[in-house]
Amino acid sequence: MALAFALIVYVWPASVLGALAGGLTSAALRQEWGTREAALDIAFASVVMVLSVFVLNVIFRNSPTVSFSEVIPAGLTISTASIVVKHLMLRTTRPRLRNR
Repeated sequence: MALAFALIVYVWPASVLGALAGGLTSAALRQEWGTREAALDIAFASVVMVLSVFVLNVIFRNSPTVSFSEVIPAGLTISTASIVVKHLMLRTTRPRLRNR
């Protein structure tokens, strides 16, 4: 039951937003984006989402004003932003090919 809850609450929304963010960022930067890149974006966003929610829960564990439901949107924001940053970093680190 806990695994199904974690998949529905953490992984599925993060994977959808990661795929959307990766596709839109690749289109804006005019990068190639296919099934391999989409799968990497989905996996990366899902892992970052789970890790960020666990870290935020540890940080706000003793806070009486922050509930668990307030941590999930922050985790989604962090995971989506990490996909955009990943594409921006790949753009700056990939060698550019010149037309001859």
